Amino acid sequence: MTVKDILRSAILFSNKPELLSLSTFCQDSETLPSIDQQAEIDLFVQCFNFVYKEIASTYFPLLEKEEIVFENNKFYFNKLSKPLISIKKLHKNKKNIRHYVYPDHIFAETEKATIVYASLPKDFTLDEEVNLFGGRVLEQVMAYGVAREYAVIMGNFSDADVWEARFKTALETSFSGRKVAILPKRRFF
Repeated sequence: MTVKDILRSAILFSNKPELLSLSTFCQDSETLPSIDQQAEIDLFVQCFNFVYKEIASTYFPLLEKEEIVFENNKFYFNKLSKPLISIKKLHKNKKNIRHYVYPDHIFAETEKATIVYASLPKDFTLDEEVNLFGGRVLEQVMAYGVAREYAVIMGNFSDADVWEARFKTALETSFSGRKVAILPKRRFF
């Protein structure tokens, strides 16, 4: 699935169907987007990237594992292959290593270790393939989030509240791994 596939739904939710008739989204169309329309498409892509990073940092972290080398008992985060959100584990030979985290580095009394950390995902482009967290997040949930961000940016806060509620409910259901239970109304005698 590509970013473009997800944005098709978000664009419909945002009441912008004219964007879908452009050559960017429709192969049969010869109509190129105007400068304003392209700016709007770019804004939708930015909204997608924001929502993807929000999910990765809050609900489903993207874990990375790397072998690192300490210099003077310090390892600087800028040497990691991906941007760091949080450290999940630091170990050597399957034994946890006591460490201290500072704003720009880790301090540990070792020379080498293995670090497991949550990383910040890269920004996607319109035609890129995207992994929706191993199938744990549905295309429609992403579209809800994109529609929410777009509505906030455009100043349409009533629509943003609707998409926010749908987005959060669907994400919480995905995160818990269970369906939302609907309980009957209570009766008082």
